[in-house]
Amino acid sequence: MRKKSIKEFVQYAVVGGTCTLIDFVTLYLLTTLGGVHYLISSSISFCIGVILNWILCTYWIFDFHKVQRQATEFMYYVIISLVGLALNAFLMWLFTDAFGIWFMASKLIAAGITLFYNFFARKILLHSK
Repeated sequence: MRKKSIKEFVQYAVVGGTCTLIDFVTLYLLTTLGGVHYLISSSISFCIGVILNWILCTYWIFDFHKVQRQATEFMYYVIISLVGLALNAFLMWLFTDAFGIWFMASKLIAAGITLFYNFFARKILLHSK
């Protein structure tokens, strides 16, 4: 990886960590206090994280934008995020229902895996020449 890509990944990890924290808190509150099923809560919390992540990535991390029109870039970002959401939901189901892991621990594992997918998909498809 080039030095710039490493810097971007570190910034992305900070942004991702912040968004993941918001994601986790929202998931926990909706599921435990709101009584919402963990897969629905996870989807809602993931979407909140995606919107915040896009804003921070657009204005703080990535200098180069393949797509010049922000609305179009956001649409692509959402598509990449929907794949990430599907991956996240599948991993949440796998670890929670199939393996019997507590839903918050499942979320942590799923978030770690999804972090790498999201960074590289966005970097390659939207932010590299």
